[in-house]
Amino acid sequence: MKKYLRARKEALEKRPRMFREFMERLTKKLEGKATIIVFGGRARVGVENREPRDYDVMIVVSDELEIEDVEEEVYRLKPKRLPADIIIVTKQMLEDNIVKQMLKDSIIVYDSLGISTRVSLRSQRRD
Repeated sequence: MKKYLRARKEALEKRPRMFREFMERLTKKLEGKATIIVFGGRARVGVENREPRDYDVMIVVSDELEIEDVEEEVYRLKPKRLPADIIIVTKQMLEDNIVKQMLKDSIIVYDSLGISTRVSLRSQRRD
């Protein structure tokens, strides 16, 4: 049991760094083409927190991009051991009430589309 708990603790301690590295690779790949938002529980406690929560990430892409192409690239870059639910939407989809509710608590990690000025989200900006 001690071995398991030690391994679990080490895994939790690596998550913030793994997430940061993933966000760095993702922003380089999607530079100028997307906005990346962390929402839900992680947005409330902070992305650097070591709580055993997954990361809820919304990637907003311009309406001209194919969501499937972006999704394929995102999952290629995501570390397999990083617990993250990733949703990809277009700018137009931000008007949906369900999406607005999801983003009620959010942190904008990267905003090349200017979403923070266009959509009224109660969010913290982390550029």
